[in-house]
Amino acid sequence: MLLPTILTLGLIATTISAQNSVLNIEQNIAPSLAQNSLLNESQQFFPQFEEQNVAQQNADQQSADQQNAGQQNIVPQNQATPAEQFTYQAMMQISNGTEKFSLELYKRLALALDELPEGRDFIISPFSVWSLLILTAEGAEGKTYTELQDVLGLPRDLTYIREGYRHIQNSLKVNTSTIELAVEQVMFSDKNRPVERDYEDKLLRIYEADIVPIDFHNTVEAYFEINDYVEAKTRGKISKIVQPEDLHDLQMVLVSAIFFKGEWKFPFDRTDTKEEPFFDESGNNLGTVNMMTQKGAFGYAVHPELMAHVLELPYGNENRLSMYVLLPRKGLALSRVIENIGKVGIARIMKDIEDSQAKYEDDEVEVFLPRIRITADFTLNVVLEQMGLIDIFDANKANLSGIAKFSPYLSRIIHKAKIEVNEEGTVAAAVTGGTFVNKNSPSRFYANRPFAFLIVEKRSKLLLFSGQVKNPTKDKY
Repeated sequence: MLLPTILTLGLIATTISAQNSVLNIEQNIAPSLAQNSLLNESQQFFPQFEEQNVAQQNADQQSADQQNAGQQNIVPQNQATPAEQFTYQAMMQISNGTEKFSLELYKRLALALDELPEGRDFIISPFSVWSLLILTAEGAEGKTYTELQDVLGLPRDLTYIREGYRHIQNSLKVNTSTIELAVEQVMFSDKNRPVERDYEDKLLRIYEADIVPIDFHNTVEAYFEINDYVEAKTRGKISKIVQPEDLHDLQMVLVSAIFFKGEWKFPFDRTDTKEEPFFDESGNNLGTVNMMTQKGAFGYAVHPELMAHVLELPYGNENRLSMYVLLPRKGLALSRVIENIGKVGIARIMKDIEDSQAKYEDDEVEVFLPRIRITADFTLNVVLEQMGLIDIFDANKANLSGIAKFSPYLSRIIHKAKIEVNEEGTVAAAVTGGTFVNKNSPSRFYANRPFAFLIVEKRSKLLLFSGQVKNPTKDKY
């Protein structure tokens, strides 16, 4: 039986209007672009390319690795069939695009929330946002598509994305006794103003999206139909994505939902959970939290480039999904660590943890982690504008003629996400390698001050959820 333990879910909706509405945006988010160190995610599908790709990665990092790479028995890419080569290239596009976009979005949200007086806990599903914008890109033309291409890391030819997305989508269908993971896409179209048949066909055939025609003239009926659908897809965790007033002048609503529920591979014992203080970045006591604790052979490293302690908490028995918890060095702002994630990259973090665990496989880590419960609700227009999506939100400039012929534009992108982490699990939602700790005596990972977290699908290295915990005493769980 799957326990209601770690639930993580993210849901994003975009409302597409005819060009006669007013857009109101208020947030101000500081711009900055982090450079990513990316590892090709397509290795899971084409292991014959893995040595070749790793050798190239290492060659870019240091000359010693260049010499080693030259001695490897590398399988040339031209030994693959044309179909395999095409899918390989498609997966490279997905890998590069999603990681760059995901980490930049994560960083910008963290920096924006850092401007608030007390900071804020948050969770977001970057993959869900990326997926929804891919659906929009299928109907974009001209400068609107060029901006989407730049921000999402897309090729000119979307055929690569379609092929890569098909493999990604299949890899994200997990339903076992310990893990449930599902990604859902849906288009609510207006019965009175249908979208282009070709666009509808692409969503249905390529992205396996549900197509639900509704009457937007009847805003009350549309309100219930959209929200009932969302509640069902998120297993009741998110009940309202739109309000009746959101539905005036709409032509279409696109929804991308992701649901994750998983048990820890090594559950915490509830009897060991105790109330303990939680501190802010200046060392001030914010109040108490329910602090879970256990000792085990977890992947753990002190990472000099991140300037953080990194702990891996795996889910289930399949080695498919893990939460990576990043605890800044004392006295360092959490936002610095989140910025550094973009420079280091997800693949490097995973590799450094794997190397540490291989080196100290029998050593134990004493883990202290608070129970957390976070609900987040964002309108993402401004942060996406600052990342470079401009025309798509402008009624006079948007070119979404592939969606419909009567000049639609993107009025709002709404993102809602929720995560609950307890003893049983989660519902939701160097240089070359780290400096590893000698664990002759147990290391302590004590998350009693602000930390970041990443939930990653390990085969594809996709960042499904990310967030920060700055004051869990506000919603003690």
